[in-house]
Amino acid sequence: RQGEGFATEVATLLLQTGFEKLGAQMIWAGAATWNLASLRVLEKLPMRYVTTNPEGYFIREKWVETKEFEILRDEWFSQSVA
Repeated sequence: RQGEGFATEVATLLLQTGFEKLGAQMIWAGAATWNLASLRVLEKLPMRYVTTNPEGYFIREKWVETKEFEILRDEWFSQSVA
């Protein structure tokens, strides 16, 4: 059931758990540039785009280009309160 926001909701809960329960200082995420659905989820989150990595993941015997995103703990709490 694509397009109903489930992945974005789950990803937001993962960020919340990482910062609020596990005490992470930074959370990083990436997706293959051809995976448009995953990229849309990452773009909806309060994470910032960092870079495009031409050799982000090694999948099925070849390197896959990825877009990478991150958010810092302070950024998460400042946007959560606002």
